[in-house]
Amino acid sequence: EANLGTLCDSAQILPRALAFGRNGDLWLAGDGGVCRYPAANLPGSANPQPRIDDLPYAVNADAVSIDDEGRIWISTDGGLTAYEVRSDGPVSLQGLRTQDWSRFNAPIGNAAGASALGSVAAVGEKVYAGRGPTVFSLSQRWQQFDTANGMAYRDIRRLWTARGRLFVSTNDALHALGPDGATWDTRATPANDVMADRRGRLWV
Repeated sequence: EANLGTLCDSAQILPRALAFGRNGDLWLAGDGGVCRYPAANLPGSANPQPRIDDLPYAVNADAVSIDDEGRIWISTDGGLTAYEVRSDGPVSLQGLRTQDWSRFNAPIGNAAGASALGSVAAVGEKVYAGRGPTVFSLSQRWQQFDTANGMAYRDIRRLWTARGRLFVSTNDALHALGPDGATWDTRATPANDVMADRRGRLWV
């Protein structure tokens, strides 16, 4: 219905994932970084005025997820970046709060490239990110990073959250994190997508 032109007004950004924030902003993450279109200019605006936001410790982004408080979480080749829109007005730095977790301030890698996180999923007050066979969980209330390796050295493909639980698809299985946050319920089939309907049923 509407052609918004060159993505983010920059031919250097190639999207891998997108999500709508709670205020209706459209966020895109991919090669070249991250940008957002303000809700007031969507849809069909002839001048959508997107803003390209910095990734201080990264160049490329892989996935985006929105938590219950409306914060935008993005996994990058440098770690994890969170954005919080403080104002629903025009897109500006004054209305945006951001924080990064990288090898410099969190236990997610010890060298350039080793901090890359390929997936992210927010649920409740926790945010989960994955790289290789390792899942990292960030407890926002305590600002604490934990690591849990229950993947039996399988490569993580994607993360989802549904009905307050974390689901992880690897190359040969689907794992659901238990309520204790440490044990996994594993089914011997990989998954392409997981979601819940309004009746609470899970669809895989």
